[in-house]
Amino acid sequence: MTARIFITTFNRCFVLIEAELIRNKVRAMSRMMKMFKTLREENESVVQLKGICPDGKVPKGLLLEGKRALETELLDRREFFTKAKMLDSVNEAMPSHLSELH
Repeated sequence: MTARIFITTFNRCFVLIEAELIRNKVRAMSRMMKMFKTLREENESVVQLKGICPDGKVPKGLLLEGKRALETELLDRREFFTKAKMLDSVNEAMPSHLSELH
C-alpha cells in the first residue's frame, strides 16, 4: 500500500512540476510576442534610439516596457545629446582672431 501511495504522490508532484514548466514557457512566449510586436510597430523609434545610444544597442528591457517607454527614452537621449552639443559648442567654435591663440 505504501508503495502505491508513494507512486501516486510522486506522479502528482511530477504533473505539478510539468504544469509549472508549461506555464513558464507560455509566460516567456508572451513576453517575446510583446517584444516583437513593439519592435515591429516602433521600428523607426528603435532605429533612432540605437543610433543615439553609445553602444548601438537598445537598453535592456526597454522593448518589453512598450511604446511609451521607447518614446520617453528617445526623448531623454535626444535632450541629453542636445545639451551636450550646446555645452561643447564653445570648444567647437573657431577662434575669432589669431592673437587669441597666443
